[in-house]
Amino acid sequence: YYNLKMVMIRVDESTGFRLTASAVRRRITSNTAIIIASAPSYPHGVCDDLEGIGKVAKAYGIPCHVDACLGGFVLPFAKEAGFSRPRVDFGIDGVTSMSVDTHKYGLAHKGTSIVLYRNKDIRKHQFTKITDWSGGLYISPTMAGSRSGAVIAAAWASLLAVGKEGFVTQCRKLLGLAERLAQGIKGIKEIKLLGKPDSSVVAWAAEDPKSLDIFKVNDAMSKRGWHLSALQRPAGLHMCITPAHSKEMIDKLVVDLQEACKEVLKAPKDGEEGMAPIYGLAESLPDRNIIGDVLVAYQEAALDC
Repeated sequence: YYNLKMVMIRVDESTGFRLTASAVRRRITSNTAIIIASAPSYPHGVCDDLEGIGKVAKAYGIPCHVDACLGGFVLPFAKEAGFSRPRVDFGIDGVTSMSVDTHKYGLAHKGTSIVLYRNKDIRKHQFTKITDWSGGLYISPTMAGSRSGAVIAAAWASLLAVGKEGFVTQCRKLLGLAERLAQGIKGIKEIKLLGKPDSSVVAWAAEDPKSLDIFKVNDAMSKRGWHLSALQRPAGLHMCITPAHSKEMIDKLVVDLQEACKEVLKAPKDGEEGMAPIYGLAESLPDRNIIGDVLVAYQEAALDC
């Protein structure tokens, strides 16, 4: 949008898959319009260095947006839930806006989300105003004109029904289960954690990718009834903990994961089935345009059914 060029900063194991303030500072130029950080990132469930990045943004006079769509209804309640986690609020100096999804851990229907601003002076820039339309004067709080009031009302009702105490209780359960899963993964020698999880997402990869194909492990887990998300660059898997999960389910996941790793190591290398060959190909191809073409073809086939 707006002819902006997106400058991406890669994260890796050396930083725990977190975006660091020093990495951001090195990429700032006189044309930098905004800095975006995650709380947490979707792939690995870790928070970027929000406080450090906020300080850098303020020093350069650049707006800093925090994508808290996944952690916005979890991490702000961590302290009251008894966990030490990165701060995610406007108490962080330099943060000017945040996005939070009500349809995730806000437990509301899809179709609503929230963008928060440090002050009204920033918020007014998102309004769409039209003064020379023959249909009259027009003002909308967003670029989208028509929106359903029903899902907005439902989201508000959900927030009131759960309440602050409900979100603290939910946070305590989610973070507790995430820590339980992380500990379980540490006990499986064939795999390792990808970063230290801050929120409800736990990610892992093969300890030795040359001997263990993590995508084959994913196929083996699918046969056991688990539906995990496949990651790339580096290849890995993650589990997003929800209020529907329990300690017993997490323990069962760890047991099945350990068995799946052993099964894949013993299995023959030829005759590959499932999604592993597809993800393996996508991981190895350096030309991402080819992968994009495949995705477009898949989407067209799905719509033409």
